[in-house]
Amino acid sequence: MSNTITMQEIFDRKVFEVPDYQRSYSWEAKQVRDFLEDIQFMSPNRRHYTGTVVLDPIRDNGRRTDRQGGHYKRFHIVDGQQRLTTSVLLFHAISRAIIAFAPDEGELAEGIYKNYVATAGRNKLPLPKVSLNSDTNEFFQGLVDNGPAPMDEPGIAAHRRLKRASEQIHRHLDQLCEESDDPGRLLEDLYTKVTNQMHFTLYETEDPEEVGIIFEVMNDRGKPLTELEKVKNFLVYASTTLDVPNDLRDVVNRAWSKILRTLMGAELESSADEDLFLRSNWRYRYDPRPRDWKGVESVKQHENLRVHRDQHHDLLGQLTGYTTGLSDSCVAYADAVNPNRSDAFKSFSGRPKMREEVKVWNTKLVRINVLQPIVPIMMAVRERWRGEADKYLEVLRLCERFSFRVYAVKGSRSDAGQQRLFGLAHRIAQQEIGFDDIKPEILEELRHRCDESEFRRSLAQLNSEADWYEWDGLKYMLYEYETHLAQIKGQNPGEDWDEVTIEHVLPQQPSNSNYWNRMFDQEQHERWVHDIGNLTLSLSNSSYGNRDFPDKSGSVNDPTLRCYANSKLYCERDLTRWDDWTPESIEARGREIMAWARERWADES
Repeated sequence: MSNTITMQEIFDRKVFEVPDYQRSYSWEAKQVRDFLEDIQFMSPNRRHYTGTVVLDPIRDNGRRTDRQGGHYKRFHIVDGQQRLTTSVLLFHAISRAIIAFAPDEGELAEGIYKNYVATAGRNKLPLPKVSLNSDTNEFFQGLVDNGPAPMDEPGIAAHRRLKRASEQIHRHLDQLCEESDDPGRLLEDLYTKVTNQMHFTLYETEDPEEVGIIFEVMNDRGKPLTELEKVKNFLVYASTTLDVPNDLRDVVNRAWSKILRTLMGAELESSADEDLFLRSNWRYRYDPRPRDWKGVESVKQHENLRVHRDQHHDLLGQLTGYTTGLSDSCVAYADAVNPNRSDAFKSFSGRPKMREEVKVWNTKLVRINVLQPIVPIMMAVRERWRGEADKYLEVLRLCERFSFRVYAVKGSRSDAGQQRLFGLAHRIAQQEIGFDDIKPEILEELRHRCDESEFRRSLAQLNSEADWYEWDGLKYMLYEYETHLAQIKGQNPGEDWDEVTIEHVLPQQPSNSNYWNRMFDQEQHERWVHDIGNLTLSLSNSSYGNRDFPDKSGSVNDPTLRCYANSKLYCERDLTRWDDWTPESIEARGREIMAWARERWADES
């Protein structure tokens, strides 16, 4: 502990900046709660080791001056930005709480703010003690009163995390103060704990090359960098190593701002979503070989700084092209993976009916839930034939048939056909083939993986095993059947995918019902209960329970009764064609559904 320093010593005559190659603010509620609880339950007069802070002195124009002429040395935060950022949020909250709960201590509140949040610069503007990267700094300064009020709706995930952290800290302090007999003393003690009892190991880099090594292995409180963050880090770091004048850093920042806002708007913020985006972009633009994608390492190998040692002008062009291409493709990715949004496929707005049909068919693909082999094709088509909704729709229909037959019905692994499909996406992007070549290629791979006879055999096998209920594709197939019945009536399905569940017409446990025991003996029940003919979509599964079929079927004469006859679903209304539900009824309905399915996903000659 003799080599550690306090928070007060870290902040003394320094200002900190988070470089753009760093991740944005990443702490969630759990990390903030742990941080606050560590401070709250810290033993009095005991040091509390908090972690390591790595700083890189800013060697050009490395000082700032306050209104009184005091000098502050500037540092980049290489490691520890989450703790220091959260600490600034806490200091801001403490100063505000002192004003609210102990107004006589206004000078203390002012001193805390000046020393740990912001002081006044020579230009009469605030001189923040911590400035974040370009994606988040303006929003952060607004939260701690150094800039315009932050927008009501955060623009990217990091904004949302910062806002939640600030609100969480303010609630925590308000609760402590409301429960305390002496809130002023409580806040002063809390401030002392943070500034003097929290101890850190401080490391200052001596060589700029150290930074490139350190940020590669950073891991802040057990939360490693995502591949998307690593790619940004590499690109910004590369901009600093080029021997030619460049604005690559600005290009990267603009690109990542668009990417993060687009992904957040599409609710695609998980590391899995980001990784699928990076992989899909790489496969159709650069390298379609499935096993060759290794995340940021693939980007580094392709844009190798050592290989291009004497060709930095060419390398700058490649890095810029990769960055802008990634940015340009993020909308196509977001639309392909989350198409059921109001602002999806804006580029097709000039043809509203076609746009809605595109959304419908793209949503079908998402529901089948095997996107990795397909998304690169959709992104490549969207980029190659911008605004041509009819072309995109035609490829969507082909991909839906391929996915359902190969992955859902035959049960092939999600990597089946990837090599051919990724190669097709790459050749589309490279303009090596025309649009009329796409359909024959997809159909050829479809027939290789699941031709018409294999498709019928796979459907028949599902039917012979009579356990459709355990099949992953059941809900999708029944929803498509509901669509089919609705279209016969000239309508669209009226109920949302997320609202419907699976209903057994013949109950799984008919109990002691005289009706069901009369219609099915035990052997017949086991044979037919999970058959496709006995399964339907429902909005009222729990209300039907084990009721007898005539009771479930009901009558339109009583609109208050929950029954098939009054259902909003066409597939439930269709069940009222039968007076009784018997093995023969199930078999007949099953034949109808099977005949429809064979036609719905039939091959094309």
